[in-house]
Formats: sequence, structure tokens, C-alpha cells
Amino acid sequence: MTRLSTEAQKPRARVFRRLVRVLFACFALASCAPSVIPGDTVRVAIEGDVPSLNPVLAFTYQANALSEAMFDGLVKIDAQGAPVPDLAVKVPTLANGGISPDGRTIIYHLRRGVRWQDGARFTSSDVAFTYSLLRNPRINGANRLPYRNVVSLSTPDAHTVIVRLRAPSAVAVRDLFCVGNDGAIVPRHLLAASRDVNTDRFGRHPVGTGPYEFVSWEHGTRIVLRANRDYFAGVPHIRRLEIVELPSDATMANELQTQAVDIGEVEPAMLPLLRGDRHLRILVTPSYGATYVAFNLAAPSLRDRRVRRSLAEAIDRARLARLSSNGTARAAITLIPPFAFAFDPSGAARYHPLRAARLIAGRVPRALDVLESGDERSRVIALMLARAWRRLGIRTDIRAMAPNLLYAARGPLMRGTFEVAVLEQGFDADPDRSSFIVSSEAPPKGRNYARLTDPVVDRWAKEALRTNDTSERARLYALIQRRVSRDVPFVPIAWSSEIDVVNRRIAGYVPEPINSQFWNVAQWRIVPGRVVPPPDRGTVLVRRR
Repeated sequence: MTRLSTEAQKPRARVFRRLVRVLFACFALASCAPSVIPGDTVRVAIEGDVPSLNPVLAFTYQANALSEAMFDGLVKIDAQGAPVPDLAVKVPTLANGGISPDGRTIIYHLRRGVRWQDGARFTSSDVAFTYSLLRNPRINGANRLPYRNVVSLSTPDAHTVIVRLRAPSAVAVRDLFCVGNDGAIVPRHLLAASRDVNTDRFGRHPVGTGPYEFVSWEHGTRIVLRANRDYFAGVPHIRRLEIVELPSDATMANELQTQAVDIGEVEPAMLPLLRGDRHLRILVTPSYGATYVAFNLAAPSLRDRRVRRSLAEAIDRARLARLSSNGTARAAITLIPPFAFAFDPSGAARYHPLRAARLIAGRVPRALDVLESGDERSRVIALMLARAWRRLGIRTDIRAMAPNLLYAARGPLMRGTFEVAVLEQGFDADPDRSSFIVSSEAPPKGRNYARLTDPVVDRWAKEALRTNDTSERARLYALIQRRVSRDVPFVPIAWSSEIDVVNRRIAGYVPEPINSQFWNVAQWRIVPGRVVPPPDRGTVLVRRR
């Protein structure tokens, strides 16, 4: 962990460091020769190592996303953020009888004739077995939260799964057994006898029901997959996929420009290096990923709501969003994005430095300690916060801490040993934010890092989850946003965009910025001899409907 004093930050030094990074990336781009990709193969780049190919143990975003190429859930998320059928014949709803009138029972009808990639039949017993793993505390599962509301799961026959809930939940169908969201189904016949699923060979040699099946894995280098010719939705168009594990964003930009890889997701800092390459399409998709500033309401310096409101109104969020993202992010007002059905900005703090100074007069904290996760975006935002709050007379100390320490069980967020934290979070398309605002979700149980305690918010959040009436949910979430905006437990800063770079020889690629870029991998195609247009200095903005 490194410590940065904002008083020591010199503009010239910052400019020099950024220049060195850009020059390094440019050098990398100029110095590497392209690698020829076979005509029946698509190479997808991911940043970082994949720890395991067992989706039950998918701790990282990359591993979770990759699971969607090899495995299926009962449902998956499409490009619009909506649940669609996968191994289930249809998404259960009240209208089709899949959800009981009291909202406590969900019935899934499974596809018939589906086989695992080793030829064994897929049945409801595989779903029941997967559920037992997801609930087993000895399994190093990544996300058990969606399954806490499940009372029981039964399988009356080979093609029916019945889930009973403790309480009705409007988000259960999209959260439970959703591939790409820690919900891929794994084979009972291969894992039931395992002595330890955490270390089982299955994590290195997986078998799924998905569009691609495993071939080989050079750890830290590449994973090779081939089309599953027995895939229930039809044989994928592309015969072979290679997942290339790369160490950095600059390396990924290099591999994309030299056409050593076909597809990659990059950070905004790489855009100037890639714009104008006539072989590449750059797709910028508004996402549900947000950067926000959490205040620890238990900290003495932040207990006064007027202090928190002043700190919020001193922040020019539009400028922060623009400068921290190369213009690809948009300012956030609440923790529900502007394109969501329940968004309500009423009462949220707005940039007003004069009013901020009046609000905090006589209450100025001597100093504030700010945690950030060490990546470029968080660092830039933390430095700009420090500059804004310095105008209020507040000295700010910035501490960079790696995410594995920041979010650790004994880390500052869980223990509450912090004042301010710059956090990044991928949210669900559904507007429920209970885990971040409800009293019972304070750490270590949930992610209410601000320690917000408000019985009224708790009641509204519970009511919103218990109804499937969209208009009633929108009304309740509007009330919640106004109430939370009044108390300022956090300051939403920016909604990021997913930036996908795709070689023009690939067709059918459609971004899905919540769970996985592989959501429609079976529909990707190689277009041989595609005419390459002249260089385009811009990007393609994929707008939400």
C-alpha cells in the first residue's frame, strides 16, 4: 500500500508520468510484429490471469465472463440487460405461470435433449447439485448473495426445477442460475464424487453444455476452445476460439493494432492509440458500472449531513466523468443510471461551490483520509476530489490500496476503518440497490459500506422487492433515491462505458456490458475478404433502447 499526500502532487510530475505511460504504449505498438490468425479461428484477449475454469469458483470478472462460452445457466442476460432463456425453455413470469401468485415459488421447465460435452444427459439433478455447491460454505464460491433468499429447491422430474423463496423477490429470476453471474450449471456426474471441488481437475479441464468446449490451457498464456457440434442452439459459426491472457491494457492495444487478436476490451486511456485504425471497430456501450465516493457515516468527521452535502456540492461530476474516462463516461446522479426505468434525480446534490462553502462554514474537518484502488481512473478522481475540497479548506490524504486489500474481510471497508473511499461497482440492470443502502446489509453481511441506517429506506426497499408491478417499483425506488440523496451517504461520480475493440473481419459481435461479452458467441462469424473502409477517427456509440 502506498500513501500519497495531495500537497506533494506537482502538476508537472503528473504530466510527465502520463507522458511516460503513453510513450511506453506507443513503443509497444511500434515494436511488435503481428501474429497471423488462422482463418477458422477468432482470438479474444482478456487482461490478467484466469484462476480457474470452474464457473462455481469464478472469482474474477474475466473467469465469470469466460464461463458463458463453455457453460449455460437456466437464464442469461442479453444485450439490453434482460434475462432470456438458456437451459430453461422460458423465463418464468407471473403471466406464464412460472411464478406463483404469492411470488414465493419459481418453476423452471428445462430443455430436453441437452447433453454435456462428454455425452452425458443434462437433467434437473445437475441444477440441484449446482445449487448445493453454491450454498456450501466449504466451496470458495464467488457470490452466494442471490441464494440467501432460497428456502428449498426440488426436482419432481428430470426436466422440472422448483425454487421456493423466503420472500417474494422481483430480481430472483434474473439473479438465480444466471450464467455470467456466478450461476452456470455444472455436471453432477463429474463433480459429485470430488474430494475437494476447490482443487478438482475440473477447474483445469471443464465440461459444460455451452457453445464451446475445452481443448487446452497454457496457464497465463492462452485457452483454446472448439465449437460444440451438439450445442442445443445450433453449431457455432466459428470453429475455434483462442482466449489470450494478456498482462496489461497497453499490451492489449498492441495486439489489437497488429491484428494478433481480434477482440478485446480496453480502458479509455488506450482510445487515442486505437482510433483511426481502419481494421478495427471501436464500440462504446453505456454500462451499469459506476464509480462512486462512499462516506463512512460512523466517522466523526462525516456524521454531520451538512458536511457531506457540502463535500458533494463541491464536486463537478460532469468534469470528473469526462476527464477520468477520455470522454466515454457520463456523470452519475444516483446509483441508478439515467437510462433505467426507476431513475429519479430529485433532491440529488448538484455542483454549487459557493453553496458548498456556506454549508460547511464552521464545520470544516481538518483533514480527510481518502482510499482509492490504485487504478488510473480512481487515482484521477481522488486527486480531483482533493483539489475541490481544498477550496473548502480541507486537507486530503490519499491512500492507494489494491482491491484485494481494500475489499478484504479484514480490510478497511469491512471494518469501517476509513473516512472516504473511491469505489467502482458493477450494478445489475434492475434498480434494486438493497445491498448498498439497507441497514441489515452493513459489512460484513453486505456492501453498505457507508453504514447508512434508515428504517424508512429499509421498508421501501423491502416493498419494492416484493412486487412485480413495474410502476409501483418505480414509485418506491424514486422515494428511496430522494431519501438517500437527502442523507448523502455517498456521491455517485460517473457511469462508465464498456469499450470493445473488434476486428472488422468479425461480424455478429454485440456488446453486453453487464455479465459477459460471450453471451452470443455462437452467433459470431468470420467474414473473409471483408472490405476495409478508410480510417475513422471516431467511435461507434452503442445506445441503449
